Amino acid sequence: MFIQTILLLASEFTFTAPRAAVVRLEVEFQKPYLGQKLELHSAGQKIYAADRFVGAVALVRYRCKTAKTIRERVTVLEQGPDLGERPPFERTVKLVGGLVSDIQLFGYEGAEAPSAEEVKRHWRRFRQELFLDGEQRPFAVLEWVHALDGIRLLAAKGQ
Repeated sequence: MFIQTILLLASEFTFTAPRAAVVRLEVEFQKPYLGQKLELHSAGQKIYAADRFVGAVALVRYRCKTAKTIRERVTVLEQGPDLGERPPFERTVKLVGGLVSDIQLFGYEGAEAPSAEEVKRHWRRFRQELFLDGEQRPFAVLEWVHALDGIRLLAAKGQ
């Protein structure tokens, strides 16, 4: 099974993008939530709340002094049998002061920790392509696994 793949232990990567832009990626992996309260805030506003969240969270920060925007395109490569289809996702975010943050969240609001069988059946493997300022070629391609017991970065490749 792919989850047994060796995981990247580093949480910081540097990529050289078009026009010699340097992009630094920092990932902070959180411990799995097993029915604990979870609140996420952005600019002082609550954007998500669950009294008993079961799942995983990772905080991602992108730093680039010369770019104005980062666009991401996310495609599901494979997933567990119990999950519905998820179409490709694309969005562009503005860097403010050379920084933008992203919260990766996978799970549900539940009453108790998932069984071992549930963990095996609820996961997704994603490909995330990253672009600067309207470029057509990605400066980096990341491969992630989102599962109830953690979010993992399997690969981080500069283009």
